Amino acid sequence: MRIVVLLITVALAATAQEPTSRQPNWCGFTGPNGGAPKADVLEPREFAVPGGDLCGHYTYGAGWEETMVLQLGEGAEEYREWIEMAVNAWNDALSDNSFGPVLEISNKRPSNYRIASSFWEDFEADDDVTTDQEDDENVIYFKPSSEWSAPLGVAQIWTYSFSNEIAEADIYINTQREEGEGFPVAEIEKLLGYDFDGNYGIWLYCHSAYLTILHELGHALGLGHIPVSGNIMSYSPSEGVKQQWEAPMTMHMHMLHRYSGIERVGHDFFVDHHEFNRIGNVQYTRWMPITNDRARILTNFYTSKVRLGAVEKMLLACLYEF
Repeated sequence: MRIVVLLITVALAATAQEPTSRQPNWCGFTGPNGGAPKADVLEPREFAVPGGDLCGHYTYGAGWEETMVLQLGEGAEEYREWIEMAVNAWNDALSDNSFGPVLEISNKRPSNYRIASSFWEDFEADDDVTTDQEDDENVIYFKPSSEWSAPLGVAQIWTYSFSNEIAEADIYINTQREEGEGFPVAEIEKLLGYDFDGNYGIWLYCHSAYLTILHELGHALGLGHIPVSGNIMSYSPSEGVKQQWEAPMTMHMHMLHRYSGIERVGHDFFVDHHEFNRIGNVQYTRWMPITNDRARILTNFYTSKVRLGAVEKMLLACLYEF
């Protein structure tokens, strides 16, 4: 994922704050056909805060002064379960703030319910694009692109010119991978094992759309990208779940080897081996369609274990009173 942030100057009226538009964040790994280069993911020991200002560098400077009411736009109802899960995750992290839930979902249909069918293509074609959707409503939309190079998600944020508090946020989720495959799509991280065709392999599956929703909601709450893996706002958000499970899985495999005599466990430990080969060598892709019940159960299980990282919690403390 890479971020492009541009503050567009808007004159401040004498009697009120006027919203200032920020260029949308470009979020997502590149597809096989290229697209925006993925930013380097730093190791924790390499992670340094420019000027020592963690809050100033990785937030928009302020959050919401009251609950953000999120309306469901085009395509969102199909993903409502994942949206609700993501909203709950952020609310849990902010449960001690001064004004109650920071996020809630509205059943009111937004005035701008649909977006153009060419939204992603138009977005890619204009380096200085904004969504021009300023309507005093916070809406989440789901729409596929026609190209794999389009970002996985975009958050368009308007902040008040004087205080930097957020005035409005719209979220756009690219469902191209899921609609292209005809199935929900999982993002894959390898927990442990050897090579693809040789020895045992244990794979972590997290629902790709959920990770994108969770990530874009973080932008809508005032957070920028974090250039170190293991956080939802990182370039590699599923890495945190991988780290959570790698040690237990290693112990489990050790016990299998020691007490059952099993020397190898194939990839069908989680999903049929041929499923991997059907979409190509998983060493070269992070995406897989969820086409069987075992993979779906495991994907839902790991997805439900996604948690915010320590850095994100520090950044939230910068923006909201606890």
